[in-house]
Formats: sequence, structure tokens, C-alpha cells
Amino acid sequence: MKSTIASVLITLTFLPCYASEVFAAEDPKATAVIVPAERWSNVFGDQEVTLHFRVVQRKEKPAVDGRIQWHYSANQRTLARGEAEIGRDDAAQAEIVLRIPEVRDGVVFQTELTVAYVPSGKNSATATLTKTLWLFPEDPFVDQRETLENRQLTLFDPDGRTAAQFEKIELPHRRIRSIAVLENGDEHSYLIVGEGTSLIRNRGLAERLLSFADAGGTVLMLAPSEGVIPMPGEVSKKGDIKDAQPGELRFRRHHVIREFDKRLDSEFLPGPGGFAGSKVTLRTRLNRIGMEVSEDGDWPWVTVDYPETKGRFVFCGFNIVENWNRGPAPRYLLNRILTSRPES
Repeated sequence: MKSTIASVLITLTFLPCYASEVFAAEDPKATAVIVPAERWSNVFGDQEVTLHFRVVQRKEKPAVDGRIQWHYSANQRTLARGEAEIGRDDAAQAEIVLRIPEVRDGVVFQTELTVAYVPSGKNSATATLTKTLWLFPEDPFVDQRETLENRQLTLFDPDGRTAAQFEKIELPHRRIRSIAVLENGDEHSYLIVGEGTSLIRNRGLAERLLSFADAGGTVLMLAPSEGVIPMPGEVSKKGDIKDAQPGELRFRRHHVIREFDKRLDSEFLPGPGGFAGSKVTLRTRLNRIGMEVSEDGDWPWVTVDYPETKGRFVFCGFNIVENWNRGPAPRYLLNRILTSRPES
């Protein structure tokens, strides 16, 4: 790496996996454990949710044969309870259908589902699992639209999918059709690049976005489809002009979502497929380092900060618009991004 970016702090953040489920049967003497099939914990209020749990024996014998007892509660108050037989015929898997209570706008509510396995012929459980379910209202921007209107959000969205979603949820913004009309950023400017935008078809876009952030603006790039983002601070092709010097580059994985809000699902969502749609990988080409964007890259989150101007460039590889209806996490992540910054 050239000396021109020697002053830049590049942080690669690795964090241990977060486990939303707490196993009460981790005692090595326990004969069985309960494993949840669903790895997510966020649900909308006032809906029906189906969850699956499997009993796994630590030893081959005895085989799973007994009953599952479950108890759904909030603030130590029982909301529902039930019991079901479980054994070899159903692959030791139990299905629990919950009716999720309604939640008020602006309120995120914690509930707990406790599942116990009681073997046939016994009166006490040999395995217990408590799973936290966070209940969210469907509208993440209640009482915040006026504040966001004051932020004067500008949207560049060539294919219109992000613009259509913003219109549907009544998110205040001004859409521009060409990046050429964009003025230099300042500390009051906020530019969003629509999800799926191609950096190849929009030549020069990445460089323009970094310049906008260097001037003091904030850039949020939502999961671009392809292309290369130049490494900020490298010498330009002319050799006598230096790009803007950022103060810090940070590369993070899905754990960054929990830095915005520890209650949000960060990796798994209801339904097939993951959350991250595009990621960056550091590549060297023609003696220059760049951040290559692809579906199977390394980092779904990158921030470039310019402390002197208070500007920031954010690469968000999570498919927020595409996954808008796959649980609360996508839409509440957008809310947290637009209204705050992750913890340092």
C-alpha cells in the first residue's frame, strides 16, 4: 500500500457469533438439548408465527420419546401455553404456532418462549430452551418523518425500486435522475444510492460519492450490484494529484447491525436466503488497491470517515429494500442508519 494512505486507520472488525437462543441444558450431564430450527428472533405484532424445535439426544439411547411443553410469556405474564407429543415418527421435531399480540406504534416489546422436553415416564424436563422474541410494529418511522424531512434526504436510484419503496412508506426524500446534478456535499447533506445500482454502468459514481463525503456530506450506498470502489487516499492515475485523505476505514460483518440495535436480527431472516446481498473484497489491480463488489465478497459493511469535514461514506451490503417484508430487521435497520450511527 502506498505511503499516501499510511495515516489512514483501517479497522477489520471480527466479533464472536451472537446466539439469540439460550440453552439451559448445556450441563454436560444433560441427556438431551433442544435446537431451534429458526435462527431469527424478530416478529411483527398481531400475526401468527410457526416455530420448530428439535430434541437431540447426547447419546444414541434412549431414543427421543415423550412430550414437548411450551410456555409463552411477557413480563412474567402467561400469553399462551401448550403441549405436544414428540418421538421418532416426527424426527424428534415439534411445531409450535403462536399468536403474537399486537404492539403499539413506536414500542418494541420483549417476549419469551420456553420449551421443555419431558421424556416418557418422567415428570421433569431433561432439556429446556428459552428463546426471546422481539415484537415490532410494522411502521418503523412513526413520529420520525418530520425529523427526516429536515435532513433533506437525496436519492439517486436509476432503476426506481428504492424510490418506489420510499414512496410507499412515505419517507421524505428528493429523487435525482443524474449524479451530475449533485452539488458538493456539506455537513447537512445526505445522499442515498438506491439498492442494486451498478457501479459499472454508472461510471465514475464511486469516485463522486467519495468526493461528496470528503466535502462533508453523508453517503449511504445500499447494496450495489457490481463494480469497484477505489481505495480512498491512493494517488490518482495522473500521479501528481492525491485523492481525499480519510481519517478511518472500517470493514465489518453482520455484527454491525447489533451495534445499531442489539434487538435486531443480524444474519438470519424468516424465509430462504441470507440478509447480505453484496460485499466488498480488497483487490489489487494495476498496482492499485480497490474494493471489489460482489455477492460472495468478504465485508457487507464499510465506512469511510472524514473527521476534518465530518463527512462519511457508508457501504451497506444488506438487502434492505428486497427484504423489506421479511421481518422487522430490514426496515428497522434503515431506520437506525438514518437516525443514528453505530456505537464506536
